[in-house]
Amino acid sequence: MGVNIAIDWSRLAIDLNAPVTLNEKNIQYSELLTRVLGQVSDPNNPAAFAPVNDVLVISTADGMKVYADLEDSLAGAKMSDALREQLGRRLPALDLDGAGLATALDSLNSASGPAIKVDWAALQAAGVQRNVPLHLHLRHISVGQALCVILGGVNSSRPIHIAVRGDKLELGS
Repeated sequence: MGVNIAIDWSRLAIDLNAPVTLNEKNIQYSELLTRVLGQVSDPNNPAAFAPVNDVLVISTADGMKVYADLEDSLAGAKMSDALREQLGRRLPALDLDGAGLATALDSLNSASGPAIKVDWAALQAAGVQRNVPLHLHLRHISVGQALCVILGGVNSSRPIHIAVRGDKLELGS
């Protein structure tokens, strides 16, 4: 089935053309990734990685906290069984090739059923634009996890919050 990997380009300072030199055999994936990221990331704000549920997230230490906080807030929220079922629904694929944030959220909303209300004024005040391009290719991921990966990859000056109001989600900052 493969591994979903989300790379947080908005926070990482990586030279995409930086040469990587490795000569390894019989090395664990985590050690290999550590060595590659060590060669290409900014030493003052190094890349980090960790699994966030079913997704391997590559970001900075601050970025990793954003992803974890989003997952924790959604997992710990009191919600109806119907909403929890909608958020747990698995999407066969989510492909965002430069789609804007608003388009990505609309696609989650139509694919899953939970209403997602976005406070665009609050997000704009936090520096988030509705048309910020997203580049994600995720497979067999739950709607809730996809939402957290999408929001976690958006760089903002203040945290983005997910609130549960009845059978809908509200996003703001």
